[in-house]
Amino acid sequence: MATLPRHHFALQTTREVPRLMKERLVRAREAQANGTGLVAWHWAVCPGEILRAFGIYTFMVEYHAGYLAARGEVAPYLEEAEARGFPRDACSLHKACLGHSLLGAQAHIPDPDFLLAATSCDSTGKALFALADHFHAPYYLIDIPSNNHLGNGSQVEDFRVKYYAAQLAELIERLETLTGRPLPEEALSETFGLAARAYQLWGEINQMRRAIPSPMGGTDDTAAIGVLMNLPGTPEAVGFMERLRDEVAERVRTGQGVVPDERHRFLWLGPSIMYDMALFNFFEELGAVVVKCELDYLYSGLYSGTLDPANPLESMARKQIAHPYNGISENRVEMTRKLVEEFAADGVIFYCSWFCRLLGGNQRAIKEAISADYGVPLLIIDGDCVDPRSYTPVQVRNKIEDFVDMLG
Repeated sequence: MATLPRHHFALQTTREVPRLMKERLVRAREAQANGTGLVAWHWAVCPGEILRAFGIYTFMVEYHAGYLAARGEVAPYLEEAEARGFPRDACSLHKACLGHSLLGAQAHIPDPDFLLAATSCDSTGKALFALADHFHAPYYLIDIPSNNHLGNGSQVEDFRVKYYAAQLAELIERLETLTGRPLPEEALSETFGLAARAYQLWGEINQMRRAIPSPMGGTDDTAAIGVLMNLPGTPEAVGFMERLRDEVAERVRTGQGVVPDERHRFLWLGPSIMYDMALFNFFEELGAVVVKCELDYLYSGLYSGTLDPANPLESMARKQIAHPYNGISENRVEMTRKLVEEFAADGVIFYCSWFCRLLGGNQRAIKEAISADYGVPLLIIDGDCVDPRSYTPVQVRNKIEDFVDMLG
């Protein structure tokens, strides 16, 4: 594959994200080395606020795979995992982290003291089990029930919430045994309060991003979502979101858009293409802006309900059950309708991940809904978000250019 162009950010605040991610790994490695903290490797949507209350450092395997892809380093690790028997069509996010670990290449990453997986993703439970076997570390699996009702978190049946909350309570008991100390109630209240504040700030930022011209594009959105993924429940996340909110507010106040002459506004569905983040900048070269990526709805609770520090376990359970990718497709369709309307999108790009049924489904239902309701067209791009080996950047850019030309 030809060398891809480098991406660039429109905002100053989002350029801080690589430093924040590096600092958290340094702190985790130092804490593990001096015996003051444990490290948990976990799946994409983890109850990190509970882990942080115990002073446990978190490491999200899927995010690390995206980091390797963004650096252009991922292919050897995918090949190593496949050589060990993991199939080509298995989740590349998990294969990348598996190959990285099997080769012993994670020099600056602390080994896991335990691993935490969930059933909400087909691949996570198996992949993290293989990693647990490799590192000889304890492995915990949480069973997340699906949401079979249309609507936000208030529509989730109580028995599903109580079932998940009971597992979180059991996780706390296991962590008490692992750490040798009881749950620090004040610390739990603090981490939940910080997480709720970060999510609230993100909601304020999203409200301002509806402005025309758009003050924030796809590259900045993807970077900011990394903070939602990795740092909720920390002062660092709140500080970052406050600075981001202030920068976006100033751009809205002065009418500063991502591009000088905004012709089109696009919604991006599915994961970002981590090895070709400059694709978002290509839209901007055509006078278009990716005004919103949907992936934050996995983390922020903007659709499913935010955290309640006074009722932490059940509010976390409700939030993670009700996100629009866990259950019936109607919730994702409704969320897309809402985003198209609120962000005044005149086109939708659906990046369909070959490996992920969770994020890659619902294309036809979404396409029919937004076409019927708003006359908004949808472009489907097939591919893989971290595996570049079958990617043809010229072909993808040609499809996007044709799509933009069609809109006029």
